[in-house]
Amino acid sequence: MRFFSPVTYTRISPVEYEIALPKGEYSLVLNQTFHPLWAYKSSGNAHVNHYKNELGMNEWRIKNISECKARLYFRPQTWVNIGLIVSLFSTTVLILLSLLSFSFFSKNKR
Repeated sequence: MRFFSPVTYTRISPVEYEIALPKGEYSLVLNQTFHPLWAYKSSGNAHVNHYKNELGMNEWRIKNISECKARLYFRPQTWVNIGLIVSLFSTTVLILLSLLSFSFFSKNKR
């Protein structure tokens, strides 16, 4: 197993990373406090084990059958994104209803 091998990664956001991993065995450490809802999704065929390391960080033991691209993401963020969309939609509907009711009542007063 190789330790401290450089990997190519792109930080999409604080809760999502894209990683390019060559074939082989790796120990991938995310320098954040451990949380079990961090997920690893790979485009290739890999055996993955996620656990809390001795420093309290997220660590994945990865054995790639072939070179692949992977994605690390925090699963609860999906619910946050859905909540933001619902909130935006609800706010828009309420503003439209307020404008319609204002115009309706102002016409009836005349």
